[in-house]
Amino acid sequence: MNRNSKKFTEAQKEQTYRSIFKDSCDPKFIIDQHGNILDANDAFCDHMGIKASDCLNMNIYSILPYDIATRRKKHADEVFRTGKSSYFEDEKDGVYLRNSVHPVFGENGEKEMLYIVIQDITTSKLAELKSKKHSAFSNEAMEAFPGSFTVLDSTGKIVSCNSYFRNLIAKTEDDDLSGINTFDLFHPDDHALAFEKLQIILQNGTEEAGDLRVRLHGGPEYRWFRISTKRLIVDNEIFLVSAGTDIEKYKNTEKQLSINNEQLRFILSQSKTGSWEWNVKNNVNKWTDEIWELYGLDMNSCEPSYENWKNIIIADDRENVENTVINASKKGIPFRIEWRVHHSDGSLHWLMSRGIPFRDSDGNVSRYVGIVIDITDLKQTEEKLKESEERFRTFFEQHSAIMMILDPETGTIIDVNEAAAEFYGWSQEQLLQMKVMELNIENPKVSVKRLEGWKTAKKRQFIVTHRKADGALCDIEVFGKKIHVKDRPLAFLILHDITERKQFQQALVESKERMHFILHVANAGIWETSVKTEENKWSDEIWRLFDIEPGSCTPSMESWLNTVIPEDRPSVEHAAEEAVQNNAEFNANWRIRTADGSIRWLMSKGNPLKDADGKVIRYAGITLDITGQKRIEAENEKLESRIRKSERLETLGTLAGGIAHDFNNILTPILSYSELGMMQLPDKEPLHEFFKQIMIAAERAKNLVNQILMFSKARDTDSSCLTVQSVIDEAMQLLRPSIPSTIKIEQRINHSCRNIFADPSKIYQVILNLCTNAAQAMEDTGGVLTIELDEINPGSNLTKKFPELQEQPYVRLTVADTGHGMDSKTLDRIFEPFFTTKPVNKGTGLGLSVVHGIITGYNGLIDVESAPEKGTAVHIYLPVNDKDVTGKEQKGAISDGTASILLVDDEKTTLEVMNMILTQLGHRVQAVNTPCQALELFRKSPQAFDLVITDLTMPEMTGIRLASEIYLSRPELPVILMTGYEKNMDSKEIEKSNIVRILKKPVRFNTISSTINEVIGDNRIS
Repeated sequence: MNRNSKKFTEAQKEQTYRSIFKDSCDPKFIIDQHGNILDANDAFCDHMGIKASDCLNMNIYSILPYDIATRRKKHADEVFRTGKSSYFEDEKDGVYLRNSVHPVFGENGEKEMLYIVIQDITTSKLAELKSKKHSAFSNEAMEAFPGSFTVLDSTGKIVSCNSYFRNLIAKTEDDDLSGINTFDLFHPDDHALAFEKLQIILQNGTEEAGDLRVRLHGGPEYRWFRISTKRLIVDNEIFLVSAGTDIEKYKNTEKQLSINNEQLRFILSQSKTGSWEWNVKNNVNKWTDEIWELYGLDMNSCEPSYENWKNIIIADDRENVENTVINASKKGIPFRIEWRVHHSDGSLHWLMSRGIPFRDSDGNVSRYVGIVIDITDLKQTEEKLKESEERFRTFFEQHSAIMMILDPETGTIIDVNEAAAEFYGWSQEQLLQMKVMELNIENPKVSVKRLEGWKTAKKRQFIVTHRKADGALCDIEVFGKKIHVKDRPLAFLILHDITERKQFQQALVESKERMHFILHVANAGIWETSVKTEENKWSDEIWRLFDIEPGSCTPSMESWLNTVIPEDRPSVEHAAEEAVQNNAEFNANWRIRTADGSIRWLMSKGNPLKDADGKVIRYAGITLDITGQKRIEAENEKLESRIRKSERLETLGTLAGGIAHDFNNILTPILSYSELGMMQLPDKEPLHEFFKQIMIAAERAKNLVNQILMFSKARDTDSSCLTVQSVIDEAMQLLRPSIPSTIKIEQRINHSCRNIFADPSKIYQVILNLCTNAAQAMEDTGGVLTIELDEINPGSNLTKKFPELQEQPYVRLTVADTGHGMDSKTLDRIFEPFFTTKPVNKGTGLGLSVVHGIITGYNGLIDVESAPEKGTAVHIYLPVNDKDVTGKEQKGAISDGTASILLVDDEKTTLEVMNMILTQLGHRVQAVNTPCQALELFRKSPQAFDLVITDLTMPEMTGIRLASEIYLSRPELPVILMTGYEKNMDSKEIEKSNIVRILKKPVRFNTISSTINEVIGDNRIS
């Protein structure tokens, strides 16, 4: 008996493996040592463009291009030689593929075959390339600034800077300026001014400028700079953006000027500056020679007067400028104005003027003296800076990293980004109503103690376990920094999910930090090569990195290249040649084989060094051992792949929700034109059958969208009549592949069971949870998972045990397993939130509490029977509902109509086909493609229509908003709303707008006909 049972289990296991292999959407195939194909699934045949019947025994290398076949054979031979799996990527015509090659061992332990899987990774690869491109663009924008440009934190420490600033300040090329306090760079006499400006910027958010002396190259020499600084708040974290202009010449000239004290404050050390004087009493004006040039006028071409000055101002600026001057002169106060002028060559110039009043002996303002400066370059710089800030702000708002800001006093979540909402499964609004303690599974006292740590700490890093909305637990590494917003201390957190790579995360973070901020002197070597003489110099560490005995050869490019493994040598040689030809930076990664046969990865970076004439004379660089980093990257790729698989449902839901509306809009004309075509042709016409097949295919596509939305929970559903049988079928399609073959699944379904009234997605969740718990209870030992459904009338024994049950029919769902079972103490606590007997990475303790809440919410009951080593049975009782299942399309006969209908849809094809359908039905239709046109047409003649049919999602306003506007004029006018994706519709708004029906696109001919007849009946305009 036991022997037969074992054979059956092995056969079932074989059948399951074959099903997974054949039905996989990824191309999979098996080859022998010569490359002959022993087996392949349909996805592989489709990928290669060959028939399945022709595939077997073909040689894989003979059907691939020569270069690809050569690379594939090299990897295959390596796996046969080492017996270890190999992974590599290919790219062709913009498509990126990851190839996984696994050895298959025979009974004697020899490597007999290779099992190969091909996966399309184009989406993730393109996202990676795009991220690198954005990073490069940000650096180039900073480097393009014509002066010093730095980004500081709120304390004045350097976050980043451009090369102009680095070359000015750094002692050596290798100096890392990150974290240096800029106050240490200023002349001691300027510290007070710098600190004062910093406080004003932080408190008021204003842009401030000041003339400060900056120490050069860490030495005794200082240089004057005019530094303009502005506060920038990114995700509630304060940054300072500073731009500096070298004003050393201006300061030297300033010492030699002998201008009187009244005008001294207005004279600036830059070109295109003029001064003026305006006698308020006699209205006499004086202009210096520079003023004429700034105004774009020929010298003495007109009278220097207030009116002539006003007339050169561009009309759009004139009124505001004149009002400022008039108001200032009336009050006797200084003024500052900016305006634009056109020069004779057509160029546009921005000018700025400051004026200060001077008073006579009686204290009355007698004249104004001021300067005019051409600030065109400054305005252009401000615009560039604004664009840069906008890009910077958008980058952080749309960042894929999980970010959170909380109040360290209370733990209240102040703000989260979209990535956090997607990760935790709660909306941003829901998270903002929570405290961080609600995410933590630890003792609340521990959470409170951790919050108290923010009182003294400025930066923190720690690991904590969080609970998602679906009850799943995840290990989170938190990087936090204390920030101040309006003098309120807050904690800014960046959270990383390290659930399955916790043991690797610290090493990975340290590696990335070293790579981005510092050069690690350990395990690195310095080299130098002359462009002219090709003479090379190697440090002692280079010999060790290249695995060459020091002094055993002459340091040269050839000696270096001889250490590179043959496969990498062409790319390294090309990188070196290209760098020398273009006088550009040299970057290369390659491998060497050491004396013990191991592979070592090396990375090198070299910069060109130029002589006084700007000609490159030599290259100097550094070589690093990145073997460990490469190993971590490979492990990280494996971990990320596993994480992506675990998040498949969430990703599918996001994708399905995004395309549902557009896809259903596309299906609408396809389905409708097919129906119209069938109606126009006799059944025996060949084209009739063609249209029928198109309509069938469109219906399948429509159903597929609905199934994906339900499967992925991307669509919220309301309670309705449903059959539990259908929900079980859908759930088992998802569960069956994930349950080990050692667990047998038995279904005892009574298909005559009547309906229940519930939310399908919640019943789906209940079945998934119970079956998952049952399968986990049998993971180690195997067993039988039983799903049973029947309809009962509770007898006296059952009602005595459960008084909550009424004397009415119930649908009873039972999920049983033959696992290890539970004792009485455990049974008493299974419905408590957060109580779980599973390891940390197996359960959250929320599953059964959520199931209990769902079932009791539908006036049902849940009962659990279990004993140690006897298995567990969960019985769910839900009241029967005699109503028919909702959501099916009406199949009534198509009837003619005579209604006057206003049709609105922004999709041209949908509008045209719906117009044809309604006209075919005999209705009078006025079709428009914008809501505003529809409102205009309706308001001209509100009583001219019997019905309004409108799309939901349109430019200008939604269909619900349109219905609300119509409701204000004719509350009794019915509205039918059509949509390809009904998520997030406001039910209160719908009730207020007399929307009597909601039809999901694509809509069938008979459905729209019967719906119109139901809505308007005989109430039609003749």
